[in-house]
Amino acid sequence: MLFLSVRLFAQDGFNRRYPNGTQSSVFYNLIIDADTIILFGIGVDTQQVVTLVKLDTTGNLIQFQTIKDAPGSPFYANLNYSIVQLSNGNYSFVGEVGDAQTTFWMETNKKFEVVAFKKYTDPSILVAFQKKLIETNSGFLMGGDKQKNDYAHDFSVIGTDGFGDLIWEKKYGKPGVNNILRGMTQIQENQFIVSGLHGNPQGTQLPNWWAQSWIFAIDSLGNKLWEFESPVNDEIAAIGTQQTVDGNWIYGTGDFQLIGNNEWGSQTKIVCRDPQWNLLWQTNISPTVYSTNRIRDIVPANDGNYIVIGEWTTPQISGSVNYRAGVVTKISPTGTILWSKEFSGYPTQIPGSRNLLGGVAVLPSGSIVAAGYSQRFHPTSIASQGWVIKISPDGCVVDTLCLTTPSIEPGGALTSSVSVFPNPAQTQVTFALPPGSDPARVRLVVWDAFGREVWSFAGWLGPEGLPWTPQNLPAGVYFWKIDGEVRQSGKLVWE
Repeated sequence: MLFLSVRLFAQDGFNRRYPNGTQSSVFYNLIIDADTIILFGIGVDTQQVVTLVKLDTTGNLIQFQTIKDAPGSPFYANLNYSIVQLSNGNYSFVGEVGDAQTTFWMETNKKFEVVAFKKYTDPSILVAFQKKLIETNSGFLMGGDKQKNDYAHDFSVIGTDGFGDLIWEKKYGKPGVNNILRGMTQIQENQFIVSGLHGNPQGTQLPNWWAQSWIFAIDSLGNKLWEFESPVNDEIAAIGTQQTVDGNWIYGTGDFQLIGNNEWGSQTKIVCRDPQWNLLWQTNISPTVYSTNRIRDIVPANDGNYIVIGEWTTPQISGSVNYRAGVVTKISPTGTILWSKEFSGYPTQIPGSRNLLGGVAVLPSGSIVAAGYSQRFHPTSIASQGWVIKISPDGCVVDTLCLTTPSIEPGGALTSSVSVFPNPAQTQVTFALPPGSDPARVRLVVWDAFGREVWSFAGWLGPEGLPWTPQNLPAGVYFWKIDGEVRQSGKLVWE
């Protein structure tokens, strides 16, 4: 099996793309099973196939399996579609197969051999999406949405027995608008949270677009217990809804902003509400406002905080091409961003690439594993490839010399040995140790005023100096920090 990897100067984490022998193979979600990472996605062989991959926790490929539909129908899924480990130890996942009206549920054993497979066809609708799966005491709940003949979507939740045979289905939504499901989770034995959005109906012109978060609870038979709707356009969807230990609700969303008559954008954020759904706090995540900014999921970390994954489009700099970065953020239960890191599936942050994360899990050690796919468009096009990163609890691929946050007080030096010159700078800046010093192993990171990492270096720093010649760096104030055998931080002015 061919796979590409990004070599780093330590092996604590990894950042790799996995073509896995198919023409194109992407990952949509993952789970952790003991000391292995189980990935679920879709690949292209002679037809679109289910892709299941097993890695060890250092990123080595253990097993790669494709599953074809016997009649030759293509399989479909998307970012953050569910894969779960069942109470019997097997794996189960959902998606779509064949014609637009058919969804599926599948169960495999640990060898990725299919032990159960069911299709569900609804001839009364145009298109069906089956995104979420929960195992219950009596079988399964599966959630998604369906497009009706008037082109509007409704939430759909089905209940099955333990063999996947359909028992009931219920649909939820406001008439004449789009109701899109984004999440489903269990909070009590007989209470399940379903979340997503209400949005403008098909054909609405952009200046009149609108959306709002929609969250409600159902019991194991699909009966609605309560519901909440956010203010219109202040939130455009509820994603990864979690109940905190003190009964509050935390979820990801974004606002809706009209940038012009023909363009809209969103700034992603995390929202926390009390048990009565009153707003407690909200914290912006993305520094930019683009329609492509997304939050994909939120999971609890081992230390009481939360891990958020998604992507945002980086700022457009004149004369260069921006890209869409996969982003992992750690946030506290009170809304403080502890760190937020941009990642690319390529050795450098290649312009014109998409780097999308669809699933995240936390290892017992506290390390974070996230998966999705990367695709490059500029200067040449490269097909989508499955992408997996493992990072430390502090958000770094390399645990040693890990820098966690750009919250540095200007001039707040930890030591006073590093020279930074010239400062202010216009074309180049050099970081250097005093003459006669021994080289030191360090990690250096530079952030802009919004906390976005603009440059990093890991290696040796000596008295001969480390030059940095950025291209198209906007004028402004930047903050830097060196950690390792030398520790120092400070401020840099770029003119």
